[in-house]
Amino acid sequence: MQESGEISGEKLSPKISILRAARGFVVRVPLSLPLLVVAGTLLGGQTGWACAAAGLVVACLLRAPRVFLCSVLCGALVWLTQDCRERNLQRTLADSGGGAICLQGVIVSSTPRYFVLETGWLGIRAEIRGEGEWNPGDEVRVMASPVTLPEPPVEGMYSASKRMRGQGVSGAYTAFRVEKTGTSFGIGQLRRLATLCREKLLSRIMPPGTEDDVRRQTLCALVLGEKSEAAPETMELFLRSGCLHVFAVSGLHVGIVAWLVGLLLRAGRVHPRVCRVIILAATGVYVFLTGMAVPALRAYTMLLALLGALILHRRTNLANTWCCAALIVLVVQPWQIYQAGFQLSFAVYAAICLGVRYGMGRKTWFGPDDYLPVRLRNRWERMQMTAELALRGAVIVSLCAWLVSLPLTMSLFHTVNPCSYLTNLALVPILPVVMALGLLWLVLGGVPVLGAALGVLAMRGAGLLISVVSFFSELPGTYLSARRPAEPGEGLVLGLPYGKSISLLGNPGVMVGDVTREGDARYTAWPAAFHAGFSPAWIYGVGENTPAAGIYTRSWPNAQLCAADELTSPRRFKTRAGVFTIYPAAESLPLRSAENRHPVILWERTDGSRILYAGDAAQSTLESLPPAEQRADILILGRNHRDPIVDPRLLRAIGAGRIIQLPSVIRRGEPSVPVPSGVRMEQLSSPENPLLRIFPPPAQRQ
Repeated sequence: MQESGEISGEKLSPKISILRAARGFVVRVPLSLPLLVVAGTLLGGQTGWACAAAGLVVACLLRAPRVFLCSVLCGALVWLTQDCRERNLQRTLADSGGGAICLQGVIVSSTPRYFVLETGWLGIRAEIRGEGEWNPGDEVRVMASPVTLPEPPVEGMYSASKRMRGQGVSGAYTAFRVEKTGTSFGIGQLRRLATLCREKLLSRIMPPGTEDDVRRQTLCALVLGEKSEAAPETMELFLRSGCLHVFAVSGLHVGIVAWLVGLLLRAGRVHPRVCRVIILAATGVYVFLTGMAVPALRAYTMLLALLGALILHRRTNLANTWCCAALIVLVVQPWQIYQAGFQLSFAVYAAICLGVRYGMGRKTWFGPDDYLPVRLRNRWERMQMTAELALRGAVIVSLCAWLVSLPLTMSLFHTVNPCSYLTNLALVPILPVVMALGLLWLVLGGVPVLGAALGVLAMRGAGLLISVVSFFSELPGTYLSARRPAEPGEGLVLGLPYGKSISLLGNPGVMVGDVTREGDARYTAWPAAFHAGFSPAWIYGVGENTPAAGIYTRSWPNAQLCAADELTSPRRFKTRAGVFTIYPAAESLPLRSAENRHPVILWERTDGSRILYAGDAAQSTLESLPPAEQRADILILGRNHRDPIVDPRLLRAIGAGRIIQLPSVIRRGEPSVPVPSGVRMEQLSSPENPLLRIFPPPAQRQ
């Protein structure tokens, strides 16, 4: 009997050990199961409901009734909140009948172009677009019409609908009447007060007339998280180097504020218990002034739990505190689960905690023997120990953050930065010093001599920080697309509103269209080509000294730039995508007119097919080509206002079996292009609904 009992005991020991390990984890981290239930309920679908059910089942199997009850209550609260919001949205849309809608509520946030209106705690959140002086906390009544937001043509480009989803906004509306009815003294008024205080603090770092100073822009974004003062070039610099996250107020900022306050209080010999209370109050004010971003709230919640446990002489668990912070954020603002900031903040912090726990407890990399007691070490050995701990901590923290953020940035932003780990590792000794100097400048800037000295040191530190970031941003392969590169024979034609368009022919090939303006280059042309996997070899219409040139050359340093007035004779070059010939405007046309500077591009692909890009070129330019060069399988056609391509004989002579019309062809009030018989005519886009056409290499003509 004893032998059989031992045998049966050996068979059950793995199950018992697993249950004991699970029970021990739940005992140490009891909020992990409620967090799993809440996250699953918010995500929905088969996977989400399976996670929520798994959390409840595990709580039952482990016989943890309090954890089970907490999970049920949190999940039910989140589900009821989501259901009430959805019902209110459907009721509001039904009352409007698809036309104008009347909304009444409180402004929770505002920008110069729109504001976010909340109709109540369980009401809807709507984005109201229109000009006006609107401030958070204002109670308004709005008459507006719904706006249809198109999805970006290339995944990875800016998406307004994705941004609104992350803010819990149900839809966008254009206001044609806004009436202020009062002022609310809730969270909106607190945000307004924080904005006013932040503006006064920013005036100390950036006085009037210094808005173009990159160092001051960096300090404003770094210390107070005010990215609106940073120029697009500054944001792009930190984005390409992989350290844009330093502009978001997070655990690093809260930790440095707490460290500075604690250092000053310790110098004043304040009692530790009083010191902890003051640290919590000071960091809370800082989080409030910086806009109460989710990463900052996460850090402050965890700091509150840890210092509160020390004040009350209670034990705390870091993992349970992490779950508590995530649970509070999701219960109060359920839409944060879709925010990239929420996902990156909690995932990176969890990875850092695990890495520090298991990496810092290993054998030292250099320095004195681990088994030598600290009290027996001399000064040199203690300095070695401190340096080794600092270096090992910086390497482990940066590596863990990079490894976790890499798949998240690939899935959220469709980008990858292989050098961001080196950039953040180089910033470890610089960033805390610059932030500390900037914070001290804000607080002590009014002191006559000390304030000026802190300002000079902060500016020099910001300059050093920018130099390091600039060095790493210029390394090859620092900012890459997570998409696969386009095939050599692929082409991309992107239609934009107001008759604009961008065409990418081949990879590598030619980029042509509305690519000359800095705004079009920064927000449309470059993102579309970058995320679609294209690397142009020739960019037509952009001079080397124009602002758009810098945007292109940073991603494609080998691309040839050619301004419209530089092309006076046909140019021919060959890539693995085929042979390209660019024909300038006809000599008989007045080149001083911008309408006649459009070229004609012939792309002869490796499979023998031919694509002719006429674009907005004049018919005289197309007729000036040799007859053999006018034939094509695909014709990309726009409209020239002075000399449009509308001759049916010319279109039949080209022999294209497919004609892609650019948005400039179908602008209101202009005649349509005659369609030859047997030709497949495609209208690329309309101003209200831009579309994308990616065409693979077609079969050779019979």
